[in-house]
Amino acid sequence: MKRISEIRKGLDHIGALTNLPPESDHIGDQQGAPILLHRSPESEDWDYDETFSSEDYLGGSIYSIDEHSYGKEVANSQSALQDFDPIFEIGPDIDEYVNVLGGVSGKEIRKSVELHGVDALGYYLSFHQVGYQWGVYVKWSGVLYLANNFLNACGAPLNYRILAAFHAILSHELFHFATDYMVSQLELFTEEVIWKNAKEFHKNNSPNYCLNEEKMANAYMLKAMRSAKPALRFKGKKQALKRFVELQPDGYRLSLEVNRGNFGDELAKLANCYLVDSSGSPFTYNPHLLHTGSYDWPALFPIYPKVDWRYCPIHLVDDSERFNLPSGLIQFFGTIDNIKESDTFLKMLNKESKIVQKKWFRTKQKLRSAITVGLDLKKWPKLGADAYSVRVDRSYRAHLKYDKNLTRWIAVEIGDHKSMGHG
Repeated sequence: MKRISEIRKGLDHIGALTNLPPESDHIGDQQGAPILLHRSPESEDWDYDETFSSEDYLGGSIYSIDEHSYGKEVANSQSALQDFDPIFEIGPDIDEYVNVLGGVSGKEIRKSVELHGVDALGYYLSFHQVGYQWGVYVKWSGVLYLANNFLNACGAPLNYRILAAFHAILSHELFHFATDYMVSQLELFTEEVIWKNAKEFHKNNSPNYCLNEEKMANAYMLKAMRSAKPALRFKGKKQALKRFVELQPDGYRLSLEVNRGNFGDELAKLANCYLVDSSGSPFTYNPHLLHTGSYDWPALFPIYPKVDWRYCPIHLVDDSERFNLPSGLIQFFGTIDNIKESDTFLKMLNKESKIVQKKWFRTKQKLRSAITVGLDLKKWPKLGADAYSVRVDRSYRAHLKYDKNLTRWIAVEIGDHKSMGHG
């Protein structure tokens, strides 16, 4: 994949960018502060160490960074793209408050889902739009609503349901990013304005969205959740998400008709939908656009083996105040970028080899980018309620503590697995 900043330069050259405002019917009155969970390489303060070795990603990606490319994958395997694994720490009083989303507030959200599908719980702002922070936005109220009103029937612990709900909404919105990317490639190839014209067409018709896109976004969500990490594979999740989809409007609920056998054909229909709609009429095609049944349309979608979320900023919209949920009830971290090493930690680190010291530095860089499954960040109760353990490499781990008062992380100790109490 290409950096989005480079793609936007090309789109600007052919007049494909727009200053159209975001779709307010999906975003609503936006009562909530967006919190950046993941920095994409488009972030101004993006920093990445160019000297990672193949061991650093534990079977994951090896990157080649230069001015023309980001994230060029050298390791060609499904494990190369590690799942985004943010932390959601739930306060002990959560049960007293979460039921608020089952009352009047819950009915409000349900009605919005019936009108706008998953996009009532999160949304995607296109990189075709200028003047706005593009990327995926997941509403905290949406996560709680899905976890407490559909996934609650599964019997899984609340923290598992919250993480599953977050990833379900995220997967749907990331498919919109993949579609955005697909359209941009068509535009740069044909030098035709497609996304902007298609959105204008949708805006003036009913429904005012692309039925095929919402169908495939939900189909991708269901597909992604079937292959989620083990902690999210709890019994009843598949049926609960299907019931959630059945509640949604036309297009969205048609995802239940998509299966492994017709997934590629449905992607082709979506690509063709943009070509048709951008021409301004459902009955005519722009003669300058490539349209042939022999073209490999699915290959234009960057979704194999999954959407590469590393290119897309991911935000959590903290709208808890809107629903009278107390501040601090939930803590959430998608990155850790303010780690301070304690004196004890530095003494322990200085006793280790230069290789281990360098790997710790790289671990901090990875945490600053995004918390992923490969880092294996997890609670470490032996050091207290706000202590965590993170993988430095196959043999070493470090322990961190979160200082709520100073809102910073402290590295307290580092060592091999056995000396750190990990067996």
